[in-house]
Order: sequence, then C-alpha cells, then structure tokens
Amino acid sequence: MVTRNLSFHTKRWYKENKAVVKRALLDQGHPLSPTEANESILKDVVFYCTEKLKNNPTTVNHRIRAMK
Repeated sequence: MVTRNLSFHTKRWYKENKAVVKRALLDQGHPLSPTEANESILKDVVFYCTEKLKNNPTTVNHRIRAMK
C-alpha cells in the first residue's frame, strides 16, 4: 500500500480490517497472495466474518472494502 496522508485513525482502521481478513484466510487454509484470490475465497471470508465473528453486514462490507 502506498503511503498517503491519512489520519492515524484511518491507518488503524485499515490495519485492523486487514488483520481480520488475514486471520480469516489463515484459519480456512487459503493462500494470502492477492493474485490467487477468487470469488469462492471471498465468499468464505464473508461467511467467516458473519458466522464465526458475528459481524454485522455493514462491518463485513467495510472489511471487504478495505481489501480493494
């Protein structure tokens, strides 16, 4: 990620969301490489966040948006 003039809180938000997605990928045995990401892996991450972490749909959407 290119360093931009982002506030401390924005950087912390991105870091937190990336950590949750990374944990979801590792717990499910998926590769961490963005080039290997596909639709089924993304669906698994969404399912992990909603079922295991009990995140609201808005929170799940924020986590996905942080990965774009």
